[in-house]
Amino acid sequence: MRCLWIDKGDGAGHVCRHHPTWLAEQVVVEPGTATQAMLRLQAGAVDLVVAHWAALVPDGAGWCRDLHTQMQVPLLVITQAHDTVARIVALESGACDVVQEGVGSAELLARMRAAVRRAQRAF
Repeated sequence: MRCLWIDKGDGAGHVCRHHPTWLAEQVVVEPGTATQAMLRLQAGAVDLVVAHWAALVPDGAGWCRDLHTQMQVPLLVITQAHDTVARIVALESGACDVVQEGVGSAELLARMRAAVRRAQRAF
């Protein structure tokens, strides 16, 4: 699975830094920013976008809508635990799934795989 990882700006990927072994075995990660993402996606070869909501500010909803309408790639959004509004807005704007920061690596990987499976059936 090839994953474009849009981090909140504190490194090459929050989960990537904390769980490099399991992630390297399962996912090829291409770190980037929200502004770089569309260009990378147009080049193809990305199965999933994982984005931290904070990286999509100031217009996370617009970015999610653009991704959903322009590209056939699933989007999984990570939000802060207390940010219910961001989770709802992300889902309503085209994200296929939302998880809270601190989600366990096994659950995150399962959700990533499920998002890719659902997208393959839908597209």
